[in-house]
Amino acid sequence: MITLFWCPNTRAIRSLWLLEELGCDFTVELVDIRDAQAPRSASFSRASPMGKIPAILDGDVALSDSTAIALYLLERFPNSALDVTEGGQDRADFLYWMQFMGSVMEPALAEKLSGLEAKKFVHAWGDFDTMISLLENRLAAREWIMGDQFTAADVLIGSTCYFLRLFGSMPDSEVLHAYTDRCMARPAFGRAAERTEAA
Repeated sequence: MITLFWCPNTRAIRSLWLLEELGCDFTVELVDIRDAQAPRSASFSRASPMGKIPAILDGDVALSDSTAIALYLLERFPNSALDVTEGGQDRADFLYWMQFMGSVMEPALAEKLSGLEAKKFVHAWGDFDTMISLLENRLAAREWIMGDQFTAADVLIGSTCYFLRLFGSMPDSEVLHAYTDRCMARPAFGRAAERTEAA
């Protein structure tokens, strides 16, 4: 059975939400990453050498990083409706958007929240405004990132939009607010949020 190393109100909600979407059996192990003195299990240290969450342990497989975990779970549970497996442009688009959260959204948000100077043509993630514009354009005529199909890319991007709203960094964008509302209305997101509130 999969063990998710987890802490409430952190990025770990991404993996928790994805596991709920997949409907698979899993357990959670609470890791208080906000307390440097809190005990850490050997299993967690193996799964997350940097001491970050989320991380998972699945038999002999130990893994951390939200996107890596998502890609692993899609392979672990093949033929899931959360994946785009056919080749061609759809698969290429899916892979791009699977990486968008970690490669573009989070660095751009961190830059903005830190008050650092944006260097659109220097940094690989561009800048916050370009990131928002690209995301708005993608979702302007789509229900989900891949169109009519909700996928793991929506878990990664939707959870980050949720954090943008939580941090007060979501721009006044009808498109992005509506998308975030759709993500939060999913029953699996609700179950993940309930677990967070109960912790």
